[in-house]
Amino acid sequence: MKRKSIGCFLVLIAFAATGSQCPTSMTPGGTLTGVATNGKTLYADNSCAACHCADASGGCAANAPSLVGVGTQELDDHLVGAEVHTGGKFTLTDQEIADLQAFLANPTI
Repeated sequence: MKRKSIGCFLVLIAFAATGSQCPTSMTPGGTLTGVATNGKTLYADNSCAACHCADASGGCAANAPSLVGVGTQELDDHLVGAEVHTGGKFTLTDQEIADLQAFLANPTI
């Protein structure tokens, strides 16, 4: 048990030393907490701004809707699930969906 504790401690020290944020964040109840800066990177890397605009206000192409304030369930339904998404489907983890949602809550970061 001590080895695992020391290992976790070393990982946390490594993140702190590099100024990085932990890639996964859980609340005490087990709910994922998104990291907005990671969501901003996902938004950019997947060219979301091409249709939804850099500020996520929508309408830059293909009558794309605003994504400002959209929830995690809606993101999951459209990007991964059965709901229509003109830009195609993505392979995203639950953490990545939470990160996108955190960014979209305030896309001006």
